[in-house]
Amino acid sequence: MLIGPETLIEIAIGIFGMFLVLSIIDGVFLHLVWFRLPENPDSRFEHILHTVRAVLFVPSVYLLFFKNVSGELLWIAAGLVIVDFSFQSVDILEERRSRLRIGGLRSGEYLLHVTESSLHFIAYALVFAGKPVEAWSRNVALPEYPEAVKVWALVFVVGGIAIAAVHLALIRYPFLVSKIIGARFR
Repeated sequence: MLIGPETLIEIAIGIFGMFLVLSIIDGVFLHLVWFRLPENPDSRFEHILHTVRAVLFVPSVYLLFFKNVSGELLWIAAGLVIVDFSFQSVDILEERRSRLRIGGLRSGEYLLHVTESSLHFIAYALVFAGKPVEAWSRNVALPEYPEAVKVWALVFVVGGIAIAAVHLALIRYPFLVSKIIGARFR
């Protein structure tokens, strides 16, 4: 028996939620609090890559989890996922150089990144798998997502806007992390 589109989107939003919990641990606690990447000149490019991905996150989540889009908007959503994956690939290649001064990327963080990436793209794949074939070729009226999925997606979009704003501010003012947190945490 095949799983229907409504079940796929419900599974996808659950997996996406797990990805976001790990992303908060990684992006806020490890990147900002523990390693203070925005303050490290060697990690500036890595922070810029994270910022681009944070900005891409908002429209991606809106188009894939809040609205059940088809046609051009579905292709735009797929394009955003491809662009995000491209920036993630550059980020992976950059991390070794970026983290040399602080002892490199630790095994636990590497495992966290692999797990996050897997959950992230599994959730996207499930959303795409739930789309009927005709949704890719033309704008078709698709049923709205279940209300719980839309509520969670909206929470993720609002949180994503906040995280993107923080990342953008830290490009201009990387010392803000130390000002807010105070003495070195690690």
